[in-house]
Amino acid sequence: MKAVALHGFDGSASVGIAGVPGIAPGPGEIGISVAAAGLNPADWKLAEGWLRDTYQPSFPYVLGFDAAGTIDAIGPGVADFAIGDRVVAKTAVGRGGAGGCAERTVVAAHLASILPDAIDFITAAALPTAGITAWESTLVAGALRAGQSILINGGAGGTGSFAIGIARMTGARIAATAGAKNLAYLSELGCDLALDYRTDWRPRLRERFPDGVDVLLDTVGQGVLDHPLDLIRDGGIFVTIGTLVRNEPRPPEQRGIRVLTSMSNREREGEQLGALVNALASARLRSPAIETIFPVDVPAALDRLKEGHVRGKLVVDIAGGCWQ
Repeated sequence: MKAVALHGFDGSASVGIAGVPGIAPGPGEIGISVAAAGLNPADWKLAEGWLRDTYQPSFPYVLGFDAAGTIDAIGPGVADFAIGDRVVAKTAVGRGGAGGCAERTVVAAHLASILPDAIDFITAAALPTAGITAWESTLVAGALRAGQSILINGGAGGTGSFAIGIARMTGARIAATAGAKNLAYLSELGCDLALDYRTDWRPRLRERFPDGVDVLLDTVGQGVLDHPLDLIRDGGIFVTIGTLVRNEPRPPEQRGIRVLTSMSNREREGEQLGALVNALASARLRSPAIETIFPVDVPAALDRLKEGHVRGKLVVDIAGGCWQ
């Protein structure tokens, strides 16, 4: 079968179209005929070898942390799915398994969720990694609840976009940063205060939230925010998304502010994905902006993700073809 695969650790230059063998699902797994696959910053980091200390993949290694499509095979012990079900899933990329950027993939059944007909595959493929990370960081680590305030640094990216929508679902007051061209987009997602990160935006934030925000979610990390705890009220929470950077700057806790690093939690991923699908289907959650690309365009897309200014999500149209 055709796949977008990694052939080494030279970044996008190591990524290309390859023929790889199909895989039969094992116990607790399902096989998916992939229609669309989501790309994330973790894909370019994987391509540059950031995860090689965790495991050493065999090349060619199929990329794509997110997949959506139709079940075409079911492994032993799987009872809640049937052949032909439309599903979205978190793949096993990052844990040694194959990714979603292929004509077919295999995933753990508990990390998949059935899709209602109202959600198309492209929209679904944007959901797993970014949505689950946003859910975990906003509602679990950040413990955000109705009436509280949150500042999302990097609100226009995939995780930031979902975090705005999730915060809106809770009834929180939302501020977020982005470049000038994305400020209207933040407002469309439900942000109350859209801040241009290239300007001196802190006085505007302080005017709206004189005591500081209850939660600061930093989706950018790497020490981009100077003195982040100054933006948070006493006893608040600072959550930064794990970026896989070694020795990433971490401010010392003070004034009762908890400082946490958050990613996804494997024990909660399946349940959270199901909740996200339900919220999207009921229109309580809005999908981020999605740019659709073809498999042949993945190397250039990884370079764009590395540059860090993609609005919303990049999704690979697997079913649409254009492999060469």
